Amino acid sequence: CGFARWAVGSHGGSCGGSRCISLRPQAVEQLVDRGLGWLSDQARTRFGRRRPFMAGGVVLYAAFFALLYSPPHDPGAEDCTSGAGAAYWFGAFYILFYLSDTLTNVPYEALGPELSDNYQERNRVFFLAKMFNFLGMVFAAAAPASSGDNLTRQSSRMNADL
Repeated sequence: CGFARWAVGSHGGSCGGSRCISLRPQAVEQLVDRGLGWLSDQARTRFGRRRPFMAGGVVLYAAFFALLYSPPHDPGAEDCTSGAGAAYWFGAFYILFYLSDTLTNVPYEALGPELSDNYQERNRVFFLAKMFNFLGMVFAAAAPASSGDNLTRQSSRMNADL
């Protein structure tokens, strides 16, 4: 809810509207999850049942993430960067972003048990997947802090040179 409040509120929308917008994607996702799971169960392609959904979902994931943060700007006209326009832009792309997340993650989570019939192998695969997921989150959390330190040092050096 904090992200929705910032995204809509910083462009003139209301905080109450942002709460409403932030709940809709999860509600839509709950309705879509089961259907998408069934669809990926029934799919038969040369790439397997799950991989085409994951590949398509990743592309849409990236596109909707970029669009979520870049509402169009038309100076002098009522546009998406203020008030209700920002709320509608954010709401639409937030829902699409969550749907692409579903398109990627539902087949991904179902793929693990299908990789092997051996219990030990499946455990190893799940362990490695969760370990890399955790390491990626740690890296993503630490990267802004480390890059901020580097930028501060570089700007200090540049100021010292002046």
